[in-house]
Amino acid sequence: MKKYKEQLKEFDEKILLLKEELKSCKGIGYREILSNISFYEKEMLEYKEMNKPQVYGIDLNVPSGKIVIANNLRSLFPIYGSDWNVNFVQGKKQESLRFGQFGCAFFFVSNSCPSLYRINQDYYAVAGYGWKQKGKRNLYGICTDLWWYSIADYDEFLRRAKFFNKDPDQILKKFDAKVIKIKPGVWRFKHLYDSPKDFDGKYTDIRWIKEPQKPKDYIAKLMKNNYTAEQIVEYMANKGDYYPEPIQQQVISSIFCASSIDWHPNGYPSRSSELLTIKNLPSKPIEKLDKKYRWYPLSEYSSLCKIANGEIVPNESFIKLAFEVAKCISAHGSIMSSPSGVCYTDTKQREIATDCLEKLNKLYPDIV
Repeated sequence: MKKYKEQLKEFDEKILLLKEELKSCKGIGYREILSNISFYEKEMLEYKEMNKPQVYGIDLNVPSGKIVIANNLRSLFPIYGSDWNVNFVQGKKQESLRFGQFGCAFFFVSNSCPSLYRINQDYYAVAGYGWKQKGKRNLYGICTDLWWYSIADYDEFLRRAKFFNKDPDQILKKFDAKVIKIKPGVWRFKHLYDSPKDFDGKYTDIRWIKEPQKPKDYIAKLMKNNYTAEQIVEYMANKGDYYPEPIQQQVISSIFCASSIDWHPNGYPSRSSELLTIKNLPSKPIEKLDKKYRWYPLSEYSSLCKIANGEIVPNESFIKLAFEVAKCISAHGSIMSSPSGVCYTDTKQREIATDCLEKLNKLYPDIV
């Protein structure tokens, strides 16, 4: 709350100084000052809307009577993309709520390395070292390199490990996780880190609220939706992100040539966890890629290269589109916006695409 008020005060001071400067400005620089005032007013409004202090939380079903706690369990509880900014309170809230929908308590605590404390059988808390609470018992210290913590039901953790073909013991060791016995039931996580009031070092209040419920099939929920290339390209083209013309090709470039995109086990790329919950997604035919376009520079980290190397296994529609992308760049090259560097020449891009095409032909001889 203190930081929130300080930031708003800083915005006010900048705007006030600019308005004072505007009074004495004659001609030159007048429009620039007006533009700066408008910029900071817009920034302050966004900050107020997106960073307003608030309390939020989830209910976590723990029928097993055991929890797994660690800094980072995201590899077993993926949500496949976020379309919110976790640098803002609103973004952190959306991230926590989405993980909660899939059986994981996941909350931001900064690099505070807090602990899980037991007060009694119905009351636990994640709090910092300085939290003043009589009778508390430290059960586990979280090394928050990620700045978040994760808690999940132990049986759900085991189901996820089996589904993703991971050794649960290795996961526990890798992430320095701990299994802790607690009262079976539904536990309410009330996250106070971004509270408008001083939370006195207690980041999350965790209370037993009712008997355990029938476990949900989160994996079935996770795997329910599958999408074609025509659906995903149309979805991304309409998301509101800026794509220069031709829009379809630029969306395809961001999927196959850029490196920062998650791929769902069903074989489609996902920039938004919203895709896990959408019921119907429109489809639009993809225009033929038959000339020289501006592509993101290909590298070993590009999805096209990872698909060709077998690191990503797409569904059939995306395999076909991968072939089209590789053929297009191999035959026509790429309009390069950054000519510096060996990897960013048109010749090098053609070489990488040709190599990918050869590998795709070997991997998928029946899909050409």
